[in-house]
Amino acid sequence: MPQCPAPLPMPPNSPPGPAGLVAATTLHEVTARLMAAVTPERVLLFGSYAWGVPPADSHLDLYLIVPDGSGPAHRIARLGHLALRGLGVPVDLVVRTRLESARNAEAVVSLDHAVLRSGVPLHG
Repeated sequence: MPQCPAPLPMPPNSPPGPAGLVAATTLHEVTARLMAAVTPERVLLFGSYAWGVPPADSHLDLYLIVPDGSGPAHRIARLGHLALRGLGVPVDLVVRTRLESARNAEAVVSLDHAVLRSGVPLHG
């Protein structure tokens, strides 16, 4: 079963979850659908839901690490987005292979470094 943090604050008037929260069950569902569709090794939450208070137009930012040789990142992201249809939660996906993630994370000012250091693990 994927690990999930406590419910996260949602912007006012957002449809998912009670009282303006992205429920842990929603994060579990997002993670489960991504696992079934693209089999990532790791899924990390980053951005305003992980690092601050999300603005009214915010979305979930997810960083997926897939096995090397999984194919083009844009294709994997598209499959991930298709798998998340109907949830009513806006999501941005950043897809990296294990090698790309490790290589990019060496640059301290990179998104990869920040996510791997401070992202909230949902799987892996």
